[in-house]
Amino acid sequence: MIRKKPFRLLWLTMALAALILSVSGCSDSAPASSAEMAQSYAQSLYNSQVQYIGDNAAVSSLLSQLGVENHLGTFTIELETTEEPYGLILHFDQLPEDIDVFTDQFYYYADLLLALIDNCGQVICTYPNGDALVNLIWTTQQAGDSLNVDLKSCAGSPEDVAALLETIRTVYADNPNIMELYQES
Repeated sequence: MIRKKPFRLLWLTMALAALILSVSGCSDSAPASSAEMAQSYAQSLYNSQVQYIGDNAAVSSLLSQLGVENHLGTFTIELETTEEPYGLILHFDQLPEDIDVFTDQFYYYADLLLALIDNCGQVICTYPNGDALVNLIWTTQQAGDSLNVDLKSCAGSPEDVAALLETIRTVYADNPNIMELYQES
């Protein structure tokens, strides 16, 4: 019986320690700062770059990485590769709930797609509105002018992608439709 008491005491001590660790979390690292999270996101986007617009799988993967469908809705893609400017066309199947939010966020994603797909010169989206089909077109030139950057030089490194994300955040700081995307990334 004397041997069982130390064993019970040891078992009780270990169970208590396990309970404390599980409740308090046994992680040595502090939560990632927003700067670290932004750098990680930029690294992820940099790693997802696409060299040629004609690479359907890579373009689809980049669209998924960006979360386009989560914010803008379901779509199919069409790749325009026969003549320049080469383009990506996103065909949305429904009228957006809020056209202003949709349009602002489309331009945000188009900025990133134009920077991250080397030979993409324009991003187009279409969506139905009654009997009409609405087209939004955003070119490398328009994106570069709106951001005051050479967009095609903004994806040479993870730091360049992070700088592009910060530029977009700064330029659109007064646009809640764009800032909403930064709250989630």
